[in-house]
Amino acid sequence: MRVGLVWVLLWFAGPLWFAGPLSAGGLSEAVLKQVQADPEPFLELAAALIHGFGGPQGLDAAGVDRFVALERAEARASALRRVQVADLDFDGGVTADEMGVLVAAASAKARGRLWALFEAADANTDRALSADETALWGRAEALRSFSPADEAIARAVLTFDGNADGWVTLEEVRAAVAALAT
Repeated sequence: MRVGLVWVLLWFAGPLWFAGPLSAGGLSEAVLKQVQADPEPFLELAAALIHGFGGPQGLDAAGVDRFVALERAEARASALRRVQVADLDFDGGVTADEMGVLVAAASAKARGRLWALFEAADANTDRALSADETALWGRAEALRSFSPADEAIARAVLTFDGNADGWVTLEEVRAAVAALAT
């Protein structure tokens, strides 16, 4: 399901911007056309958010906050794992020698990526990654992986709150999408 949710976010990433309360004028022209032509990807995104991060009343801003936090935490953990596996002496840092051991065991394609990762994370270019550099790089990778534009798409689902009670239900999203399709 996660891969599907990420695909839907990417599908809408460029054009999805809302300008206030839901109306045809509140959607960008590109998204309005996409939703009208094929509403299923947007409905899948809304359903995943509402069912996965909402509650019996629907999805609120706190639910979207949880979704965003989880997406970024998973991206950060994935990025940090690539560095932490090279911390052979478990001291919280990675030296060029430690990275060299990991690189030597990797495929040719992976070797280049690992050295690029090491150099990108080595903020002070001392050929060693401190715990602070690793944490900073992990946060940056999380934002790169789940960008502010991705976050905006997830938050845009909240604009489908037809009765303005602070909770978005799948029924409200379906009704709004159906209205946009006509």
